[in-house]
Amino acid sequence: MSPLPGVPSNPKLLVIDASVALPLLLTNQIPLLRHIKASYSIQPVVVEAVDAEIMGLMKGPFAGLDQRYRKAVRLELLSLADEEHVKGWYGDQGKALYRQMNIEGLRLYETIDRGEAYSHAAANSLGAPIATNDMQAVRILRANGEQIAVEPPLGFWDLVTFGFQTGLLTTNDCDAVRQHLGKAGQALPAVFKNSSFEAGLPDFFCHLTDRGCRIVGQSPPGRQNRLWVTKTSQAAGTQG
Repeated sequence: MSPLPGVPSNPKLLVIDASVALPLLLTNQIPLLRHIKASYSIQPVVVEAVDAEIMGLMKGPFAGLDQRYRKAVRLELLSLADEEHVKGWYGDQGKALYRQMNIEGLRLYETIDRGEAYSHAAANSLGAPIATNDMQAVRILRANGEQIAVEPPLGFWDLVTFGFQTGLLTTNDCDAVRQHLGKAGQALPAVFKNSSFEAGLPDFFCHLTDRGCRIVGQSPPGRQNRLWVTKTSQAAGTQG
């Protein structure tokens, strides 16, 4: 279905940096990427610097995840934001946008790590939201007067909770993700560190929300920093 009259369209892309891509791969959330793309017409992407970072990590602490990553890229559930793809997404403007991404990425690399720099540069140049767990990089950018093109930045748990809100994931699925990451030594939000997903959810504010579904998690009056999206298709991802 098309967006409702007067309702903003969903973003075309969602830029994902390594700090979110890796837990997605660790917990095998390929169906969640499919859900975001198929049901909301939002293409998850990684920049070339993050692709190189992920491939390097596949030879080290994340060895064994390369097949999941290659599958996601092959199916374009996680597309590479290279020049060819950017030109395909943005037509005649694509070449200039790709050049701008790289110029801005090089500039931001002076203050934050390379993958984060090029991810933020792509998000800003393409007018896309970014999914990152590296809030230190976000704080540095804001302190330097840099703009986040689409507020708010999203984290890994925003994506997982969105999967729960929209019916793709159950509370048990989300808690399995929590336990898997904990056993792998990955950082967890304080609300989920010592609590099940279901017990911690009332204290978690989800920044990605389907405007057609009941809001889940924390919903304090007056707090509006959510990215609202609308389902564009009845297609749904499935686990597996």
